[in-house]
Amino acid sequence: MSRCQFDHATVIHQAMEAFWQQGYHATSMQTLFTATGIKAGSLYMAFGNKAGLFEKALAHYGKQSRDQLHQWVREAASPQAGIVRFLTALAQEGGSRGCLLVNSLLELSEVEPALSHLARNELAQMESCLAGYLDTGTQAQLVMLHILGIRGLRHLHAPAQQLTLLKASLPWLPWP
Repeated sequence: MSRCQFDHATVIHQAMEAFWQQGYHATSMQTLFTATGIKAGSLYMAFGNKAGLFEKALAHYGKQSRDQLHQWVREAASPQAGIVRFLTALAQEGGSRGCLLVNSLLELSEVEPALSHLARNELAQMESCLAGYLDTGTQAQLVMLHILGIRGLRHLHAPAQQLTLLKASLPWLPWP
């Protein structure tokens, strides 16, 4: 049996982009073959099926988000100031794709519960990271609620308005 001759991390990132752009159900295997440049047999050998690749894509996205949070915290004067920087960056992001995890929950909760569970797990891991930086679990839940709001409702409010709302609703964070 031959081995897969490609960079798994690159393929997972390319698949993540395809799923993020189109959603799980609208992303066909042909779309994934094209997006990754990998032939069908190699993709199936490496990931099993579309759901297996989607699982890896969600995990990659979740890790990227947690890594970004950790980076903001490391570079800030305090963990709370790092969270402020993270929230500010989220509010100021352009684009219309929203959050892959939130999009996946909305798309899959009723029809693909096992896959939506993967998205919920990634969100829970982000909340756990936040809890490690904040004084209470309730604060982590509140910040997470705001992250989901920013990511899920990005079309309703301009970035400046989102920041104003964040400052008003999370006054215990050290906003500039």
